Amino acid sequence: MEDQSSGVQRGVMAHNHSLYLHDNETGQEFRLGNDSGQADFEAMDDQYLVWRWSLCDPWPCQDRAQGLYAYDLATGEQAYIRLGIDVWMSNQWIIFTSDEGADKRVGLRAYNLETGEEIVITRARAAFLGIRTMTLYHINEGMIAWVDYDEETGQMALAVFDLSTRTSRILDIPELFGKHPPPSKIRVSRTQVVWQDETQRGYDLRYDVIYAIPIMPPGLEDISADYLDPIFVSGNYVTWGLEINGQARYFMAPVIVDGEVPPLPSPLPTATVVYQSIFHDLLPEPLPTETPAETPTPEPPTDTPIPTDTPIPSATDTPTPEPAR
Repeated sequence: MEDQSSGVQRGVMAHNHSLYLHDNETGQEFRLGNDSGQADFEAMDDQYLVWRWSLCDPWPCQDRAQGLYAYDLATGEQAYIRLGIDVWMSNQWIIFTSDEGADKRVGLRAYNLETGEEIVITRARAAFLGIRTMTLYHINEGMIAWVDYDEETGQMALAVFDLSTRTSRILDIPELFGKHPPPSKIRVSRTQVVWQDETQRGYDLRYDVIYAIPIMPPGLEDISADYLDPIFVSGNYVTWGLEINGQARYFMAPVIVDGEVPPLPSPLPTATVVYQSIFHDLLPEPLPTETPAETPTPEPPTDTPIPTDTPIPSATDTPTPEPAR
């Protein structure tokens, strides 16, 4: 699913505004920061830990600048990045909110932990009351997606930035804003952007097509289930969770264009079932077919083969939902 992960052999503990790195192999602990300020965890993978230093006492910070730091898990070296908060990490890249500068605009920046390269993605990121900042942008598979704000026109839109080409573009999604709720819980892959507003939707970057994401699989519409947001995306597959009978179940479905089913991601995420096999995973027997009372149809036996031709609707033939997570 997403590139962002946590270190296998190390753990991070934060309490009373202190942050510790614990090595599970040696049992040793290393503190990030000290008693003069507040250290907060931001993101971590198998190579780097990104943390934030702030709220120094006395002010301003005496022994180190406030802002984001990258700790190299292999060498123990640390590098200062800049002022920022709300970090997403993908491979050697991070993105974060930064409001530096005299104008104090809330912008979005990307930073390469290996090379130190920094890219200003936008100087005026959109913000909505009651919606967490981190749900309005995301990075994965070399792509960045965010809710953009045009200072000249006052218009907002979904936009993407390709780190491989250093180019950005606005997505053609009509009537995305000006209604409640605005798009949030954004996730991106190399070819797809998914989000939630009144419902769950996606955008195929290859064909500039909007599609709906029906989170209740065919045949399970009448089952009581709670949606576990957000929706994740990897390549051309979307993955989401439902809580059924107190147990979390995860479903994966391909975004199909012109009947072409993309190959499954490898390795397949743990505890995830492919869309076509969900009936076997969730139910002891197939659901009965609903028919008129005067012509009842008997329930099929439990060993009846389950159809495998129920993938997610095609991006090309799924209409955009009419405006009514």
